[in-house]
Amino acid sequence: MFACIFTDKASSEAFQFEESRILNALDPFEVSDKKGSYSNGQFSLYHCVTYNTPESHYESVPQTCARSGLVIACWARIDNRSDLIRELEFDSAELKRLTDPQLILACYLRWGQDCVERLSGDFSFVIYHPGTRELFAARDPLGVKPLYYYLADRQLIVSSGARVFFAISGLKLSPDPGWMARYIVGRSDSYTETPWPTVKKLSPGHTLSYCDQKICLRKYFELVDDAPHVFHRSEDRLRQYKEVLEEVNISRLRSFYPLGSETSGGLDSSTVTGFAARELGRADLHTFGYAFCEDEPSYILETSRYHSVTNNHILTSMGTDEQLQESRMRSVVLLGHPEEHANGSSHDPFYRLCQSLGVRTLLSGFGGDEVVTNAGNLLLSELFDNRKYWALYQNLPGSQWAKPLRYTKTILGNYHRSNSSSRNSRANATWWDLYAVDSRLAKKHSIRDSYIGLTAHDQRPRTINQLILSEKISPSVTTRLENCTLIAAGRRIEYRWPLLDHRLLQTYLSMPSIEKFGGGFGRYLHRRAMVGLVPDKVTWKSSKAMGKTVLPGGYDSRSAGAELSRQYSFLIENLHPVLKGVVDTAKLSSQLPMIEKLDRSKDIVTWMPLYLQQTRIRNLNDWLQHYYH
Repeated sequence: MFACIFTDKASSEAFQFEESRILNALDPFEVSDKKGSYSNGQFSLYHCVTYNTPESHYESVPQTCARSGLVIACWARIDNRSDLIRELEFDSAELKRLTDPQLILACYLRWGQDCVERLSGDFSFVIYHPGTRELFAARDPLGVKPLYYYLADRQLIVSSGARVFFAISGLKLSPDPGWMARYIVGRSDSYTETPWPTVKKLSPGHTLSYCDQKICLRKYFELVDDAPHVFHRSEDRLRQYKEVLEEVNISRLRSFYPLGSETSGGLDSSTVTGFAARELGRADLHTFGYAFCEDEPSYILETSRYHSVTNNHILTSMGTDEQLQESRMRSVVLLGHPEEHANGSSHDPFYRLCQSLGVRTLLSGFGGDEVVTNAGNLLLSELFDNRKYWALYQNLPGSQWAKPLRYTKTILGNYHRSNSSSRNSRANATWWDLYAVDSRLAKKHSIRDSYIGLTAHDQRPRTINQLILSEKISPSVTTRLENCTLIAAGRRIEYRWPLLDHRLLQTYLSMPSIEKFGGGFGRYLHRRAMVGLVPDKVTWKSSKAMGKTVLPGGYDSRSAGAELSRQYSFLIENLHPVLKGVVDTAKLSSQLPMIEKLDRSKDIVTWMPLYLQQTRIRNLNDWLQHYYH
């Protein structure tokens, strides 16, 4: 974690800040192993390091280059170290102590700002040149490591976490009512926007350069659809995909400490668990999973049994109410704003277990569904559009009796397809009518139109790659990465997402669609690549269903509405003044009798938006009470 403050002497009102306050904001729960700072009067840099990889123990905070005078602070893990070291021709005797910040700095000295195009891994960093007073910052291609910045009145602040801004005297951050309204309806995800109009995020795959009070943003990475237009499968393509998949998974296993892997029993998490188990052995790997459905334990343990992993931790609860509240409040402190994705705090029981076991890396299969293990059934549309009718028939699921009927239905469905997703839009309109956002605010920021029209595209994607690039790789993915990264770091945990490695994503996008769906099976390319690593029971599971949800003993879904109504009543009575201009409390109050009568199991369509709204208003309230009390 790091923060830098660049103050011009000509500024009309310089910020006031103390080293101890900045470092405490970077490390509020005192989990870092080393802290340090650099200052030359106009530029101040603060850096906290939590050890993980072997070479991280040698990091300086921050790192200064004696030859060039450059200063770097970063939150980074570089995965293609050996390739870079070979290009840079480092002395082999130096490799053991060569840290990732030193490697980034060496790349910058060799290739300048273009160095980011050569880096693979998760990173955000700043490099400062005292001689020219120039600053260069960058963020990894998918946005795993956050980077926030603020520029006003000839003063620049760049930080890996938003909570630092509250540690700077004179910096007044006013919450954005429009952002809070979007948050309540679940539409605050953004590559650049934050809860404050004056604070921005650097987009994934971008760099930031600052000189003479000017900021320049540059995009250095973009996924492209360059798949060949062919309709036959090739063993060479499968081999190529397997090689890249193996490389990105193994490269993320570098750690001085035991590793953990989240597992749900599904294909994605079983993939990363399988690679880790094969490479590390059963003693150095722990798996962590939730089991809320009747079939989850058996699928979670199937890959562990296959690789003889003995350290498996299956939880059937996220904790007591007190523990859940503590986790939520930790997330507010660590993020500096309300949590936008619930996985960050809801997986806190895993993080606590990791701390007790000495685990500092947590692998996750998240991101697979978005790209490399997406369903891939749009192959059928592609085959139809290219008049490959026999290939379409061959790739349909079902018996010899069912296939002709399914073929006829598919053909007719493509001839009479609708270009808009009106059904989803109607569902969104139903949910919108239940949300209690101030109508004037919603109109001012066009929140209703963007919410209802979210899935009403003029033209729906007709190819797998179009779907991935237009809908699957989205701000919501980056938001989840940001939230989970920051919250887990508060327990000394570094999240790693192998299935979102940009090298793997581009490899998949460069594959023709015929590789991605076959014989009625979605995820076809990835399933074939997993043969021998993940048990067939998991690899070729026909659906993601895990059986019925197992409710705790004594749970009565009919009383859930009454409890939700009580929670709403408490919120209305204790609503922070700032929220009274965002939430339509009169509408909420009028809904209370209806909410009280809800049966969660029977009225789920009504229950879900109201439950989510209550959760989000509570999160906003907790945030405002904590930071704006």
